[in-house]
Amino acid sequence: MASLQAHVGLRGSLNNTLTRVQSRLRNSFGLLCCLSTLISAFLLFQVQPVVSKSILPWFGGGHSIWTTCLVFFQVALLVGYTYAHLLVRLFSPLKQAALHLGFVSCAFLFLPLSLAEGQELGGSSNPGFVITWLLIANVAVPYVLLAATSPLLQAWYSRVQPGKIPYRLYALSNVGSLVALLSYPFLVEPNLGVRDQLTIWSIGFVAFAVLCCLLGIAIASSGTSFQKNEPGSTSASHTSPTIGTMAKWVGLAGCGSASLLIMTNHISTDMAVMPLMWLLPLSLYLVTFIISFESPRWYGRRWWALACGCLMVAFLLHLSEVWTPWDDFLVAIGISTRAYYNNLMLYALIGVSAMFCFCQVCHGELYRSRPNSDHLTTFYLCIAGGGAVGGLLISVVCPVIFSAFHETKLLVAVGLAFSVYLIIRDGSENWKLPAVGLGVITNTLVMLALGIEYNDLTFGDDETIIRQRNFYGTLSVAKEYDSASRSTGSVFYHGNTLHGFQSDSPLMAMTPLTYYSEKTGVSLAFEALSERKAMRVGVVGLGVGTLAAFGRPGERFDFFEINPNVEELANTAFTYLRDSQADCDVTIGDARISMQGFPDRAFDFLVLDAFSGDAIPAHLLTLEAFEMYDRLMKADGVIAVHISNLTLNLAPVVAAVAARQNLEMRYVEKEDSGSLAGTGSIWILLSRDKTFLANESLNAHSTDFAEYATPHVLWTDDKNCLLSVFDH
Repeated sequence: MASLQAHVGLRGSLNNTLTRVQSRLRNSFGLLCCLSTLISAFLLFQVQPVVSKSILPWFGGGHSIWTTCLVFFQVALLVGYTYAHLLVRLFSPLKQAALHLGFVSCAFLFLPLSLAEGQELGGSSNPGFVITWLLIANVAVPYVLLAATSPLLQAWYSRVQPGKIPYRLYALSNVGSLVALLSYPFLVEPNLGVRDQLTIWSIGFVAFAVLCCLLGIAIASSGTSFQKNEPGSTSASHTSPTIGTMAKWVGLAGCGSASLLIMTNHISTDMAVMPLMWLLPLSLYLVTFIISFESPRWYGRRWWALACGCLMVAFLLHLSEVWTPWDDFLVAIGISTRAYYNNLMLYALIGVSAMFCFCQVCHGELYRSRPNSDHLTTFYLCIAGGGAVGGLLISVVCPVIFSAFHETKLLVAVGLAFSVYLIIRDGSENWKLPAVGLGVITNTLVMLALGIEYNDLTFGDDETIIRQRNFYGTLSVAKEYDSASRSTGSVFYHGNTLHGFQSDSPLMAMTPLTYYSEKTGVSLAFEALSERKAMRVGVVGLGVGTLAAFGRPGERFDFFEINPNVEELANTAFTYLRDSQADCDVTIGDARISMQGFPDRAFDFLVLDAFSGDAIPAHLLTLEAFEMYDRLMKADGVIAVHISNLTLNLAPVVAAVAARQNLEMRYVEKEDSGSLAGTGSIWILLSRDKTFLANESLNAHSTDFAEYATPHVLWTDDKNCLLSVFDH
């Protein structure tokens, strides 16, 4: 009997404890929603740069890798919002919580995150498909569940907390996302390796699952007492949104998403492919959601539209170089337009500012047309759908129909027209007359932008003879006159970066020019190695094949190039490969993967020439990479590293791995002559061969580079950060 009483007492005590816990959780429901929103949003946007950086080396390090990942995450966000919408529409709140918790538990099967198996797929001919498949197989399930959390919590919150505005939770989720993005390049990336980042993220997902469990208990304790309310609604109507309204939501969200990808492509192409360059526009994109959804007072339609229009005009002037015909006159009075057009930081600042204001007007208009909370998940589903549509349009459709980044000027045209439309529609009586005048001026500029772009699309320009675009970027070949060589020749550009020049003059057709001209580091190295017979030379980065001009009979040059379009242009628009005296072979694929099949001590000379463009493949400068180079090099071999770059100083990285490998260095910098024939360049030569290092000509033109290479920055495959060598 005593045992039974003890059992009943214990059961009663447990019931009381459970009741108190449920009561506290129910009373803390708002706090739990806020914590869950913050953590899920943080994890949602922290995983994006983590996994993108982890696969960056395997596909050439180009900006399209981030674009592909970003589009995948936008589509996954749409899947998550669709899942949330269906849960809310088809099930009771208690079943919603139970199902969501069950799916979150299933996501543990994908933890800890790892994409290591994707390295062997880096040489694929269809990198976009491979990247998408890797993300689906490893990241999709946890990501979709995190994405669904924000609309689900807002739907639950609007019913458990009647009278409260759920849209502020959306602003809060964007705050969590913003913290994740800003912390990555400045805190996470410099201090943690990729494996540690993925492990810590997986632990964070477990914490998120615990919060989901607590929310489930709170909802269960609330029973069926969920109430419907319409806080923050702009209309008293409870009718479902029309097709036109939903199309408007999709369109506004799509325009914002498209502008994000367009601007990310541009600043990454012209500057550096690094998380900071990715995350800056994405962070500003999120800020516009925070401004719009936190409070309607923060979005003044007229002034944001005016700012957007002005910045679009400034960006159009920069893109079109409209002052070029007056260059001589303006320079004579002390105004350097060339400095304006070539200033990458100014270009990025204007472009990102224009994108920010355009996204703000798009998202501000979204919030103004928000529905009541009954249709909250439909609203977010349309936003996610628009984001996915905009992303796919820029990343999939535009590369097929455009051979260059023509979508940028089209964005300017849309931004100008939309800004004027909003200004005129603002409705203020004392604003109408100037608004109409501004509309006339702006529409003229819109026509100018579209006319310039139509001319480029239809007729091209007088110099460009070939334009191509694929996953790895835009390539163009133009005919230009070079004053130094006094000849016209073919010039090869990757984006806006010069990658080679060959003179049309028969006397200079096989003369190495640009970064490889006389007295450059690589030219001095070939001169110092001239006494060696039947050398085998490895070259990472093909360009136009200029280095083949150094080839002699009996020698072999192995080129490694990841972009198949580059090989096509090098063989059709240039003749260095065809006319070389050496036996030249081109291997398509990532150099580190391709080199693994080569025998030990295969090369006399290895040239790393993949660092002069926009994409800096960091994995070619890591300790593990140099250990492989050391295996492939003969005992007296030489490595030449081309580190010319407008925004990064790679000398500390090369110095660090050279010190680890006991390689002596020579730093050769040639000033820019202002001509295509004598482009400025920086080369670092590394070797253990005393004869090579003692070469008089080499030492006469090399300099002490201690000031450029200290402190040393050692990169490994697991931990490397471009921010550490950003040249301020």
